[in-house]
Amino acid sequence: MKVEYINPFINATKNLMEVMVDIKQFEKRSVVLDQQMKSTYDVSAIIGVTGDYVGSIVLSFTKSVAAEMLSKLLGEPVSDFDDDACDAVGEMVNIIAGNASAELSRNGISNLKRSLPNVIYGRGHVIKRPHDVPCINVFFETELGGFAMQVSLKATCPI
Repeated sequence: MKVEYINPFINATKNLMEVMVDIKQFEKRSVVLDQQMKSTYDVSAIIGVTGDYVGSIVLSFTKSVAAEMLSKLLGEPVSDFDDDACDAVGEMVNIIAGNASAELSRNGISNLKRSLPNVIYGRGHVIKRPHDVPCINVFFETELGGFAMQVSLKATCPI
């Protein structure tokens, strides 16, 4: 996977956090290539991708970080992960995937379709992916705490 295919997802994540969640301090902490993300997270939103590339995009948070971000995003306190909170986490990954797809389209990758997002809630869950699909884990740090994004994409017609 080329870096120019990952940067749109990083840019879209940064934009969402700064504009919609009102994050003031946002930085990419580290990038880890092709390893299974060991979950210390409580909440993960997953969206599938098909078209020129197949795979998935995952956002993972601890419950406390997700609750703080959702509280800022929704403008009201979030203390429990009911259906509305889970939908909001799913919408975050949907927005990121949509904005990244638009940037990728401007760079010549125009055939990307997204599934509906799914949310997994539970301490220590693990996100498995097919072993032949390359994966990049990006870890971010904000004033509300850290979170991770996993981009797992494989070209359907290698160039």
